[in-house]
Amino acid sequence: MLLKLKEVEKTLEDTLAKLRQTGKISEQIESELNYVLDFAMANLITENAEEGFKIRPELINEYPEGVHYLQDPFPDYLKEMKQILNVDQPDSQNVLYFGTEILQRLKSFSKVSSPSTF
Repeated sequence: MLLKLKEVEKTLEDTLAKLRQTGKISEQIESELNYVLDFAMANLITENAEEGFKIRPELINEYPEGVHYLQDPFPDYLKEMKQILNVDQPDSQNVLYFGTEILQRLKSFSKVSSPSTF
């Protein structure tokens, strides 16, 4: 999972760089952001009616030293980004803000959780 996470981080980093350059959310940028969000929603968090979005329990067991980077407000950032992208004209500044927050947390999590980190 960490290898795939590194790929997703790179996609998000490159996509945010493109957005900073252009200032506009193209279909390609929106598609890449949705790819990142779909990965995070499917692999990092879970949703239930009572508790809302939470970190997957298996991640807590497998990566206890890094999982705190994915705790609150990370799930809320994902949810907010998804909502921003679901409007007709997404606000690029909000996308950059939440995208950067998500990227920083993903990078911190994977760096601390990687077995080759020394």
